Amino acid sequence: MASTFFAGVNIGADTLAKEVLDRQLSQIPVDIRVHLTSILSSNNLTRIVDEIVNPGIEGVTHVELISRLYEDALLPASNKSASFRIVGILKSSRVYDGLTVVEGAPSLEENETYVWIGSENVKELEVGDVLRFNITTGWTYGDMKPHQKTVILNLTVKGFVDVEEQTLKILRGYYYEVRPLNYRVKENILIVDWEKTLAKIIDAYPEEFKWGYVSTDILIFLDRESIINCWDIDGSLERIDAIKSQVLNRIHRVAPGGVYVSDHLKSTLMSFRFISQGMRLSFIITSLPVFFIAWYMGTTVSDVSYNLRRREIGLLLTKGFSRSQLLRMFLGEA
Repeated sequence: MASTFFAGVNIGADTLAKEVLDRQLSQIPVDIRVHLTSILSSNNLTRIVDEIVNPGIEGVTHVELISRLYEDALLPASNKSASFRIVGILKSSRVYDGLTVVEGAPSLEENETYVWIGSENVKELEVGDVLRFNITTGWTYGDMKPHQKTVILNLTVKGFVDVEEQTLKILRGYYYEVRPLNYRVKENILIVDWEKTLAKIIDAYPEEFKWGYVSTDILIFLDRESIINCWDIDGSLERIDAIKSQVLNRIHRVAPGGVYVSDHLKSTLMSFRFISQGMRLSFIITSLPVFFIAWYMGTTVSDVSYNLRRREIGLLLTKGFSRSQLLRMFLGEA
């Protein structure tokens, strides 16, 4: 009985720890992020995605591009300047899974944008408004040849969208956030089509530029069910590291440098390992008095039962029963 109780305590601690892990993982919207520190053409960016996807890497379920830039524009209603975070996503983006069109067109075409309904200046915008952005794609830097070009981007508001909490993290670039986003920073978020609208802004940068105002990430989503085993954290970490190595090798075929790969699962899994061990130790320490009582009661009951049946045991022994036969008989009765 005491052994059964002890095993139950261990199982209970492991189950509770797994629930904690699942809850933490559910707050991480992106498994692996590849950040490109240098400016690459839109063709090279799509080539990188193709290198990762074809042939597929075991454990990788989805790969996508996302780009962002911050620019100012005049609000049509008040003619006041406001800052906007412009986010370019692919048509196959996971962002659409957590996006709901509240008002406006069901899809985006070239130079069209959705406005997040949580934006600071959303009340000053309406469908059909045009936001004009003057984007500088060059400047004098070090020994480089002076080059400055301004690209005019006119974005037509085609609708207003609401997004789920995890989707908002992706739009903002908060890929690793275990805590729920309880607060919403005051900002304006515009969503555009990456291929039809943002790619031409990326391609406006000179090839010799190593960095610019446009930031691009490659988001990689994994099959967590097959990769993560809460009973084998070391094995899970090894599988994730193997995927990261394959991803990096394929990216280097197109972009030899300027690549930073961050794994958003590793720290969570490592902390889970310590949490699990701590919870198990805590459960064991807490249950030691109960374990002792169970052991004491078990031995006491055994002694009482033996004393009550001592005469019966003696008679059976005189009849020729062996001690092993008596043991099997009593076990059968139990």
